[in-house]
Amino acid sequence: MPSFFRKLCSLCGCGDPEDDMNGAYDRLSEDENGDVVRCHPYPIDRADANGYYGTPGKPNEEAMLNGIVNETQEGIIDVTQNDGITLPTNEYMSRYNAYSDAINKHDVATTAAPAEAFSLESGWTGMPIKHRYILDDSGAKINDRYQKTELAYDKYEEYSGLVAEISTAEARRRLEREQEELNRRLRTAQDNGASGRDLDDLRRQVSTVDGRVGGLNTDLSGIKSMLDRQSRDLQQLASEMKQRPVVDPNKIAETNQRLDNKLRDLSTNDKQKQELVGGLARKGDKDRERMNEETKRLNDKIHLITTEVTKSMNDAQQKLRDDMNQRLAGLEAALKHQADTYAARDEDMRRRIEAGMNGHAEQIESLGKAVQNDRNKNKERFQKVNEALAALEHHLELGNKKLDKMVTAEMQNRKLHEKGLLSKVQEIEEKLNGHMGGLQKAITDVERGKENVKMPQLDFDALRREMEAIAADKNKLSMEGLLKLEEKMSKVQQNLHKDKREISDRLGNMTDSSELHKVKKQVDKLDDINQEMEETQERIRDKVEKQIPQDLNELSAKADNIKHQLNARIDKEEEERYLAIKELQEAYTRLQQSPGVAQNVARGDAQQAVEGQVRRDVDECKIAIKKLAESVTTVKNVLDKKIVDEVKQRQSDVERLDAQMRRQ
Repeated sequence: MPSFFRKLCSLCGCGDPEDDMNGAYDRLSEDENGDVVRCHPYPIDRADANGYYGTPGKPNEEAMLNGIVNETQEGIIDVTQNDGITLPTNEYMSRYNAYSDAINKHDVATTAAPAEAFSLESGWTGMPIKHRYILDDSGAKINDRYQKTELAYDKYEEYSGLVAEISTAEARRRLEREQEELNRRLRTAQDNGASGRDLDDLRRQVSTVDGRVGGLNTDLSGIKSMLDRQSRDLQQLASEMKQRPVVDPNKIAETNQRLDNKLRDLSTNDKQKQELVGGLARKGDKDRERMNEETKRLNDKIHLITTEVTKSMNDAQQKLRDDMNQRLAGLEAALKHQADTYAARDEDMRRRIEAGMNGHAEQIESLGKAVQNDRNKNKERFQKVNEALAALEHHLELGNKKLDKMVTAEMQNRKLHEKGLLSKVQEIEEKLNGHMGGLQKAITDVERGKENVKMPQLDFDALRREMEAIAADKNKLSMEGLLKLEEKMSKVQQNLHKDKREISDRLGNMTDSSELHKVKKQVDKLDDINQEMEETQERIRDKVEKQIPQDLNELSAKADNIKHQLNARIDKEEEERYLAIKELQEAYTRLQQSPGVAQNVARGDAQQAVEGQVRRDVDECKIAIKKLAESVTTVKNVLDKKIVDEVKQRQSDVERLDAQMRRQ
């Protein structure tokens, strides 16, 4: 405020009332000689045309006025130069308050201690000349001097337009960068599949843009309110200046005319400021509309991406479902067709055998019964093989479900147990923090010289038992749980060591007293707690170093066991099918070596047709058995692949946990 006050005193011409050693400033007047106007008397050298005495004028008045104007322009912020950028509201308010305080101080000083006029005829007249202060000096002369350094309106418009264009270009470049970043993320989301985290990032960016638009509107409202208050202050100052008493009527008329001109200029400036504020508001509205359009476009884009992703997922699921249904329908149709074919062939074979057996002996009839019995046995064996395969698949499915339930239950139990241990560690940390806070407070009271300081109490034995229980816990924890527990205990130990060191430093700087001994006893007890925590931390580290490799070995052994069991079952099924095929081949060989069949073959073409039909039936049985063996081999390969994939996934999980453990 002192700098503003001195500038106002220099501009007014009254001099600095707080410094009588400075010379009076020659106020400009119509005759360019200047009138001496001061709050305190000063040695005089000469009298001007109006009869007032004062010191000679300053030699470089033009440079002085330009300096006053430049300093005043630097001290008072021109809000029109802040177009398109963020307004420093705090700095503006501080300067505005300093400027208002300087004006009030100047008016109070000039009103409370008016100077006396001096003339050649009557000497000191004792007439107050406060109307000669800021009232006259705010007239046309000072205004003309002041406006010499101002920009022309067209230059001002040009500079404001350049500033607005630069700000708009910067904002546009910023929006383009954000748009490019958004497009890059959208392309990445379209390539890799949009995730919920990407959509949340987009929503946060949209919220940030909305917040910036709201901040711009708030700044514009603040600028407008500041301009309105400044205009009201100027109008109030003009009204006060009009109400001040005058002596010379001509001076009053001239002053009123100058004030009217000044008020018109102020009104013109106010209109220009209102237009600038309106332009800023319109620009802000346009920016807000553009931001709203951009936000709407981004929301539409997000909705479109979400819709496309959802549609793609639904299409993929529907395609997979249709494929599975189609395969199932094809398998059912193939099984039905195979059963129908078997039934038709059995019926045809039965009719042919019955027709051939009408002219043959009982041996042919017994041979037909033997073939029928063998066929029934083979059919029963095929049925048993199919039932065994279905039972195997069902058993594998039940085993997988049971294993999943056991793993899920085990994981939940471990998580609950881990949460319980972490909560215990948290309680220990809270107790230690409370105890350390009480010790800090007790030390502060001892430093202040208080007596009978209440020492904080802590059940160290209970705290030690809890840490021993945590260290002696035999329940098996997951690798992540062990790492979290180890990290939490390390953090608690570090905080305890840090607080103890601070308390020890404070105790070392204090004088010896009984209360100080009590505090030191409490601090010494913390050493036992710290040692117990180190032992607990060491036991937890041993668990981490031993359990993680053990878990990896157990996981590998379980995978090998499952693979071995599946291979054993598949080998058993292959062996049963091989024995069934071998029995069929032996039965066919016995039929060919039978004497009754040989006699029938020698009897004619009818018997050859029957033998050919039987041979074709047996060949078809061989083909069916071969296909069944191939299907079993396919199932085995699929199971082997699933086992290998599961082992790879478990190994990748183990490597990831190992990397996290190393980083920590």
